[in-house]
Amino acid sequence: MLTKLLGHHNFTALYSDDKKQEDNRQYARWAMDPSWATTLGDTDQTIQNRIRAVDYAIYLGPNLQNASSAAGAHLSPVTFNATPLSTYNIYYFNSNWNKPTDSTNPAYVDPNAAYTYYDPLTGKGTASSQAGNPANYVGWTTTQAKVLNADNGDINKLYFAASKDQVDVKSTAANWQGFLWDDNIVATYGIRHDDLVHRSVSAPIGDAASKTVSMNYDINSSGSSRVDYSRNTSLWSIVLHTPKEIRKHLPLGTDISLFYNHSDNWNAQSTRLDIEGNNIPNATGKTKEYGVLITLLDDKVSFKANWYQTNMYGATLQGDGAGLGSSGISSMLQVEAVGAGNAAILARGIYNGKGQAWGWDYAWNDNSTAYGAQPRAAAGLATDAKEEAAISSWISQLPSQQFFNNYGIPISVSALKAGDWDHAITTVTAAYLDTQGNSGDAVGNSYDGTIHGVVPVATVDTTSKGVEFELTAQPIKNLNLAINAAKTDGTRSNLSSTLSDFILREKALMDSPAGDIRQWWAGDQTLRTVWTGAVWGPYLNLLAQNGSSAPEIRPWRFNTVASYYFDKGLFKGVNVGAGYRWQQGAIVGYALQSYTDSAKEILDVTKPFRSPVEDAVDLWLGYERKLTSHVNWKIQLNVHSVGQKAHLIPIAVQPDGSPAQYRIAEGALWQITNTFTF
Repeated sequence: MLTKLLGHHNFTALYSDDKKQEDNRQYARWAMDPSWATTLGDTDQTIQNRIRAVDYAIYLGPNLQNASSAAGAHLSPVTFNATPLSTYNIYYFNSNWNKPTDSTNPAYVDPNAAYTYYDPLTGKGTASSQAGNPANYVGWTTTQAKVLNADNGDINKLYFAASKDQVDVKSTAANWQGFLWDDNIVATYGIRHDDLVHRSVSAPIGDAASKTVSMNYDINSSGSSRVDYSRNTSLWSIVLHTPKEIRKHLPLGTDISLFYNHSDNWNAQSTRLDIEGNNIPNATGKTKEYGVLITLLDDKVSFKANWYQTNMYGATLQGDGAGLGSSGISSMLQVEAVGAGNAAILARGIYNGKGQAWGWDYAWNDNSTAYGAQPRAAAGLATDAKEEAAISSWISQLPSQQFFNNYGIPISVSALKAGDWDHAITTVTAAYLDTQGNSGDAVGNSYDGTIHGVVPVATVDTTSKGVEFELTAQPIKNLNLAINAAKTDGTRSNLSSTLSDFILREKALMDSPAGDIRQWWAGDQTLRTVWTGAVWGPYLNLLAQNGSSAPEIRPWRFNTVASYYFDKGLFKGVNVGAGYRWQQGAIVGYALQSYTDSAKEILDVTKPFRSPVEDAVDLWLGYERKLTSHVNWKIQLNVHSVGQKAHLIPIAVQPDGSPAQYRIAEGALWQITNTFTF
């Protein structure tokens, strides 16, 4: 009796050591030689300067400007590999000043002196300055320019970012499984310990002028980072079977089993960093599962019901831009970089009269003041005061120097706060800033949005729970039936506090006078407008989904399969089968809370739009036989989605329910397989 009660036991132990290495490289396939920027009078020779970009335009047919449709366009395919030549003779406007710079010279021209530009088509005059007079420049000329091509051996001059990543995970685990009380109780307990070491490093700058990076570095090079994690996890489960003494009295050969599982887990992954550059601990989770299994007719019929719930804590928020859309994180960083850089350029202009007035002189755009003209009229003075308030407000709310250093954004917080405008952008000279009207080229192209090669992410907690039902039966010999139905609910909550805090800080920044700084030139939209559309709107939508059903979840799924195998007679070796699949539509979008109140143009999670229900019938027919005593042959035809044609299924919709994105459903698909086993 004691032997039956104690039963028998299995013990298992393991040790593993896994290492993963990644080498990531980003490069421009083609780019103009750095000398091209100098030719155009641009001192910025960096590889990501737009001036150095090489683009292709391939004409596929005639001009369709006056065509009412594409019918009869006779478009031809691209029949060659589009790649640039190594050199080109380029006709361009040489913007080097061709007038004396000595004001005592009789031929001297004051760049700020008045000039009127006349449109050659309309004859309309526009007030400007001599800096906008083409006659004061060298003008149109031809020069030979070189093109760098990664395919032709120039790749080392075209790398603009690279990183190396290494993850080492050492794991030890032990597991006990006990079969107790004559195998009527099966218990399991396991424990695991993981040690993770993550190293990462970004490639160093190889050429200071072009900002290309060098591939001569390794995981232990200067500037590398190392993060260590350790974690213990465990699991336990118990299964209760009906004792034989009871089972023999149950009708129809019934057997009943109950089960319960509980486990901890964590995701031993690469280092994750939040928007501020802080390390994010690896995601952890807990799962519990319980259910019942009932079999009848000596296992010819079985029914299983299974309930489960999984909680993940600190999971990576899925979706582009940390859930804010493709431009979310990028716009947050760009606002910080361009805003700080523009503050310096505006200050140089409005306080010292330096730089290009078309960028810093808001009064020129708002009040039709001549470029940089002094003294100001009353309206111009009011515009200046508003612009100065924006500069001061932005500088007073700058993030830490560490933030800019994390992303490689060349901003000096101390220089900005000290009023040292010439040195506020650390990678360029004062002479270069004199040629600029905004900080886009000096700052906007200087970073790739990563911290030591790691893309920042946001986290969220998720809960997934549901129930599954499965019925299998063999009503007659060789006929097998299976029916499965599942209900799943998934919710998200507890959005990353670091992301929320950062966005709320930027919201305060944008609501202050700082938000009046304009993006690229004096007449452009404000950074407040850009940020509100790219960051604040998506963030409000993200918050609105907090606690609601996860969009990617299909609440109900249903499948049924029937198959029959002929083991004698004329059709011996033939098998036939059919299956039916059905799944409820997923959430593909939401209506807005209001279509008329701009303050409520955020998602209404109580009004979801779902994709269409999807269902399909699958059929198969097969035959198998022995070719020899050791070789078996099987051939089978499978037809998926019988009778369906290729069609579009919406995967995202606009707030009015109209489709925004589709995926292509292939329609019916058939496949024949031949299998030999021996």
